[in-house]
Amino acid sequence: MSEQRATRDSRHHHPMPGTKVQMQVSRTFTDEEYQRMQWGVLPHDMDDRWFIYFEDNWFFFHRSWTGFCIYQVRLERSDTGWSIAEAWANGDPNQFRRPEDTQLFLNVIDYVLLGKQGL
Repeated sequence: MSEQRATRDSRHHHPMPGTKVQMQVSRTFTDEEYQRMQWGVLPHDMDDRWFIYFEDNWFFFHRSWTGFCIYQVRLERSDTGWSIAEAWANGDPNQFRRPEDTQLFLNVIDYVLLGKQGL
């Protein structure tokens, strides 16, 4: 886990543009995973591609180099843990060209936000 929690003020970033696409993605996380996710991600060097923070029940995923908001995700408590209630992708083709790629989104959660091995 990072030694510092990421916040909106941790790094320069841009808001999600008005052109966004709702993603149809289903995923549930354990309480432990949800707690870990709330710490977010602070990039430490040029190889770190994501800046992610949690605010007002939403996770905000920004590209570290451009500051563009690529994803916004809200989780809700469910019987089995924390489930994705809403997920949005940046739909501006000048900022992001793969809003329909839900596997990329899930990979960012698993390997960047949760720090799982394998990518």
